[in-house]
Amino acid sequence: MEETYPEYKRLKYQNTVLPLQQIQEQLDENQLLLNYFLTAQTLFIQFVSEDETEIVEIPIDENFPELVKRFARSIRHLNLLDFYQYTEKLSKILIRPIADLILDIFGYQELKQLIIIPHAHLSQIPFETLLTSPYVKGEQPKYLIHQFDVSYHYSASLWCLQQKQKSVKTATYDFLGIAPVYEKETIPTGNRADSKTENNEWDYLPFSENEVKELSQLFEKNQAKCFVKKEASKITFLAEVNQAKIVHLAAHFHQHERPKLSGLVFKNDEKLYIQEAFNLDLSANLFVLSACESAVGQLYKSEGMMAINRGLLYSGVQNIVSALFVVNDNQAYEFMLHFYKSLLTGKNVVNALGEAKRILLAKNKEILPIHWASFVLIGG
Repeated sequence: MEETYPEYKRLKYQNTVLPLQQIQEQLDENQLLLNYFLTAQTLFIQFVSEDETEIVEIPIDENFPELVKRFARSIRHLNLLDFYQYTEKLSKILIRPIADLILDIFGYQELKQLIIIPHAHLSQIPFETLLTSPYVKGEQPKYLIHQFDVSYHYSASLWCLQQKQKSVKTATYDFLGIAPVYEKETIPTGNRADSKTENNEWDYLPFSENEVKELSQLFEKNQAKCFVKKEASKITFLAEVNQAKIVHLAAHFHQHERPKLSGLVFKNDEKLYIQEAFNLDLSANLFVLSACESAVGQLYKSEGMMAINRGLLYSGVQNIVSALFVVNDNQAYEFMLHFYKSLLTGKNVVNALGEAKRILLAKNKEILPIHWASFVLIGG
């Protein structure tokens, strides 16, 4: 993998494991870091606050990886019965054993932030959908997102280093929105999935145009640029991407059987490949990938998930929002409006993302998890 991503190799060996005290110094009183590590028979959960740390050991068996996969599959396949079954089982292992400790540290007041460092297949699931108390049929599930805003990172040391290196970066304007729309198609499928029509053309995404245009209108005049349809080229993206504080792409993400050929799809089938993302020099505070499975990549045994969001992080972006699952065109548009409206009230990225999820849950108690929990934040 290091030959495939040379920039990652440099960062990997440059950033050694940091002492716990340095990590604690970067946490504030409203934050808790949960570091998960799996072996064949044991799950280790290390939770770290600004002044406390503890490791919990939980026995697991050889069926645990399959349980994680089935949980993710239940979200992907819109199967609520399976979802409730598997989220209850996983919550007993991943959250319930430390729930009282977390609440004891934070108390029961305002919402706090969890920084989650997943390991192996745990990087493929949204922890927000796990339960802090047992699921009762007919009642509103008590999801983790109801009590905590959640962000993710690849290691505690990388998270710590990112906090130390945060700086105010100059930008020409606030918002860059790009949506190829793929307008040649006449019948939209409704999803921003990795799919083409019989004519070998990308599925039409009409709401992606509405998304970037309406989001751009939330910003002050002359502080937003929007490129749609024929203007949404890779060349335009590369020319503009380093001039905006926030970069937003509403597009298809192509998952190729050869990971090196996976990437974001611009007009005329132009792609920004995962490998290219690692070699960019970016300065955006926030990069939003409103595209199906843009948080998914090849899973490496020691390094974890190697997806395009990781490349963007290593290229200098502070926060990346991307999708673990296939997202519906219309529902992604609705979600992003809630997210940005919350963000522009002054909330930080993790608070705004959590607020958007809670708004959707409050509006529809029967909402499918894929519609509110697909988008996750790396950074924070």
